[in-house]
Amino acid sequence: MKKYIAILSVFLVFILPITAEASSNLIIKYNGKTISYQGAQLKVTYNGTDVNLDSTPGILQNNTALFSYQDLFIKSGIGATGNYNKSTKTITIELNGKKILMKLGSKTATVNGVKKNMTLAPVQVTYKKANKTKILVPSRFVAENLGLTYSWYSKTGTVAIENTTITPTVSQNDPSEDEWNTITIPKTDSNMNVLESKDDYWNRQYILTLQGDYTAVLNNSNITVEDGTRATVTVQLNALGNTEVIIKTNIIRGFEVQDNSSSIIVTVKPPKDIYPTIVVLDAGHGGNQPGTLGEYYGNELIEKEVTLDLVLKAKNYFDNDSKIKVYYTRLTDTGVSLTDRVKMANEVDADLFLSVHIDASPTNLDAAGTTIYYSSKKDQLASSGLTSSKFAGIVSSHLVEAVGSTDRGINKKSLQVLNQTVMPAVLIETAFISNENDVDILRSEDNRDAIGASIYDAILETIESYPRN
Repeated sequence: MKKYIAILSVFLVFILPITAEASSNLIIKYNGKTISYQGAQLKVTYNGTDVNLDSTPGILQNNTALFSYQDLFIKSGIGATGNYNKSTKTITIELNGKKILMKLGSKTATVNGVKKNMTLAPVQVTYKKANKTKILVPSRFVAENLGLTYSWYSKTGTVAIENTTITPTVSQNDPSEDEWNTITIPKTDSNMNVLESKDDYWNRQYILTLQGDYTAVLNNSNITVEDGTRATVTVQLNALGNTEVIIKTNIIRGFEVQDNSSSIIVTVKPPKDIYPTIVVLDAGHGGNQPGTLGEYYGNELIEKEVTLDLVLKAKNYFDNDSKIKVYYTRLTDTGVSLTDRVKMANEVDADLFLSVHIDASPTNLDAAGTTIYYSSKKDQLASSGLTSSKFAGIVSSHLVEAVGSTDRGINKKSLQVLNQTVMPAVLIETAFISNENDVDILRSEDNRDAIGASIYDAILETIESYPRN
């Protein structure tokens, strides 16, 4: 009788709806039984990019996300190595100098020879539709013991894994900082003028819009590109009947435009050769990584939406200051990996990096206020004498007053966007989405505008106090 109850309990775990939004039924074979799994078919992202597991999605059992160790940790971009020994039923996974040994059906694993307990044992599951048999492992246990950062978003049924040990690399084909192009667009008549220009740096291109259709003339007159190996130019007609001249580079570049009587001249240089101050402003989370969800604390706020709005509020102030060039990691609800955020800041050789986040404390709803972080690995020093810790102090003096909650101080923390950026960098936890008073602050449009203004004021004070040499 006891054996029957145990088997029945396992069966019920799989057929009952589970916390995340349920998908269409998934027919799987587990412990020799064919089961209609009606819970969430889990998704996963690695460094902000979706991992394709459509035919063998993860499943949730007893609040533990199980994924195929091969599909998630070995065949994806995570790049671990490993194997399954059928005779001993042992799974081996290795990454970053960590070696995990697990056994099918056992909740005991070893990590570099040290025994550790898991919430669930690895299981063998056959996906009937895909006709594939996979070994599923508890994903959080494996990820965290491989040195990866692991987040679970129950609302979307998504696991987000980040590798904070990645070292940023520079392509061997990238031009050195003193290389540049001059692009000359000959004017065929006096009406050919620049209607607007757009620095589409996310796609590493600059778009000049000329009023009217000059596509045939320009395509035939050969726009002159000095040293065209570092910039390519295409001409096309947009939906409004105007001409777009698209200048594409292999890395983010700065642009200067001269519109004179005979030609339009665009100079392409490293951003620091053009802009007196460069700032990268980062709205935390985005896309399928919502960050902290207020629904768990009885409110409607979502971290990714609040951080984006605060950055947009700050943008209103930066847009009126021609002395500061700001690159934004995102201006819409898009997913950007931590690696790409770091890459942008380093690629443009920014003077400052500031990342905006919202805090939460599930175990202490009284926790409130503003915290400023800089890297625990290094206190980045700029040639101006500015350090990350000094930058954090200036940001704190403006932000704490604007938020009007508790000053939780300046702290060190090991975070990828702080560790791997090569300029003074800070991350702000603006207020707590889990605290009622802080939520009221974050709901107010006036308060959000004040916070955006404080970010601008803090950066302005920083660059005035520590001008670039």
